[in-house]
Amino acid sequence: MLDLTHRHKVLLYILIVILPTFLISFIIWEKQKNILFSKHEKEAVYMLDIHQSQIDRLISETKTRMETMALFIDQENNPNQIQRALKETLQQEPRFTGLYIANADGAIKIGTQPVPLHHDISSEKCFQSALATKKTAISEVHDKKLITICTPIVNQQKDVNGVLYATLSINYIQNIMNVLSPDLYIVVSDTKNNFLFSAGEKEKDASEKSVQTDITQLPWVLKASVAPVKPLEISQVVLTYAAIVYIFFNIIFLLIQYYLLKRKARLEEEKIKAQKLELVGTLAASTAHEIRNPLTGISGFIQLLKKKYQSEEDQHYFSVIEKEIDRINEIVSEFLVLGKPTAHKHKPYDLNQIIDEVMPIIKSEINLHRTNFQVHMDRRDPIRIYCTKDHIKQVLLNLTKNALEAMDMNGSLELIVKKEANLAVIKVIDTGKGIPEKMMEKIFDPFFTMKDSGTGLGLAICKRIVDMYGGTIEIESKLNVGTTVTIKLPLSNKS
Repeated sequence: MLDLTHRHKVLLYILIVILPTFLISFIIWEKQKNILFSKHEKEAVYMLDIHQSQIDRLISETKTRMETMALFIDQENNPNQIQRALKETLQQEPRFTGLYIANADGAIKIGTQPVPLHHDISSEKCFQSALATKKTAISEVHDKKLITICTPIVNQQKDVNGVLYATLSINYIQNIMNVLSPDLYIVVSDTKNNFLFSAGEKEKDASEKSVQTDITQLPWVLKASVAPVKPLEISQVVLTYAAIVYIFFNIIFLLIQYYLLKRKARLEEEKIKAQKLELVGTLAASTAHEIRNPLTGISGFIQLLKKKYQSEEDQHYFSVIEKEIDRINEIVSEFLVLGKPTAHKHKPYDLNQIIDEVMPIIKSEINLHRTNFQVHMDRRDPIRIYCTKDHIKQVLLNLTKNALEAMDMNGSLELIVKKEANLAVIKVIDTGKGIPEKMMEKIFDPFFTMKDSGTGLGLAICKRIVDMYGGTIEIESKLNVGTTVTIKLPLSNKS
C-alpha cells in the first residue's frame, strides 16, 4: 500500500509540477529569446537598407545637381553670376560645406569655400579622375571628415575647361542617420575596414552579433550591432505561458493524487476483505471440529428419539432439527472454503465432463422452480482446466441456485460453456430481478446477501475458488431484466 507522507507529497509535487514547469519555462524563454533576437536582427537589416538607400540617393542627387551646375557654368561667361549661383546653392543646400571651380591645372578660379581648399591625396585623385574620365568622381574621406565630389566642366567640343569642386561633411550624413535610427548603433568604415564614424547609441550589453551592408555610391560599409534582447521583453510572454503550464501540471498532480488515494482506498478495502476471509478461515479451522463433534452427537440422539417417539408431531419436530443441523454443517463447510487454501489434488479435467456430472442436480432444481433451461456447450474439443472437480461443481451449483432464486416461475436460465483463445468461459444468464447498481460493489463481500434466508457466502466462495485458479468472475446486471455471470479460467497445458 502506498503511504503518501508529507515528504513524499512534497517530492512528488517537485517532480510533477515544479521541475516540468521550470524546464518548460526555460525552453519557452530560450525560444522567445531567439524569436525576439531574430526580430531585432531583421529590424537592424531593415534600417541598414533604409540608410543605404538614403545615402545612395543623397550622393546620386548631389552628382546630378553638380552636373546641372557644371552645364550652367559652361554656358555662363559672367564670373559674377557664377559666383552668385554657387553662393546661393551653398546657402540652400546644407549638404555642401564648400563649392568652387578649379582650372584644368588645379588652380582655384572661383570659390565659395569658407576655409582654404584642403589638398590631399584623395582630392588629387578625385580631380585627376574627373579630368581623365570627363565624369563626376568622388574622393574617399580625408582627415577633415570631408568628401570631395569633382564634376568636369565640358564644353561643346568635349574639352574640359575646369572642374567643379564640392565638399560634403560626413557629419551631415551622420546627423541624418542619428535621426532615422537613434537606438541602432551603426559603425561606418571604408572598404579597408578603416573607421570613419558611428551613429546611434551603443548599449553597454550590446550583442556581438552584427549585420552589414555596402553603399553603392561610396566605398563604405555600414555595420549595425543587433540590439540585445532584454529580460523585460521576454518576461511578459514567458510568465503567461509559465502560469498556464503551472496550472496544467497542478491539475495533473491533483489527478495523480486522486488516483493514488483511490488506489490506496481500493488496496485498503481489499486488505480488509482479505483480513475478513482470513479471520473467517481461522475461525472455521479452529472451531469446525468443536462444532461438528457436538452436532454428530446431537444427530445420533435425534435418530434414536425418532425411533422412540413415532407421533406425527414429534417426527415433524425431529425433521426440523435435522434440517437445522444440516444447515449448520453447510455453513461450517462454506467457512472452510473461505479460509486459507487447503491441500487439494488438482489435475486436468474436461470442463464439459464436470458440467455433465453436476447437470442432474441442476435439472432437479430447475424442475422444482419450473424454469426454462438452455445449455450451450462446445464439445468439438475437450476444454481442459487444472482444478479440483468439486470446487468447480460448487461454483456452478452456487451460481445456478442464485439464478433460480432470483427468478419467478417461467423464467429462463441459460448456461454457456465455450473456449476463447487460452481461456475456458462459463456464462450463467438468468431473467431474474437483477441487482441494484449501488449493491454491485458489495456482492462479493462475505455475509452480504439480498435474500431473507441467505448466508451471504455463496458468491464470496465462488470468487475465492476462481481466484485460486487464476481466473476472473464478472457480473453484469440490470433491474427487472436479468443477470449475467461470466467466469474465465485458464486452460490447462497438461494432458
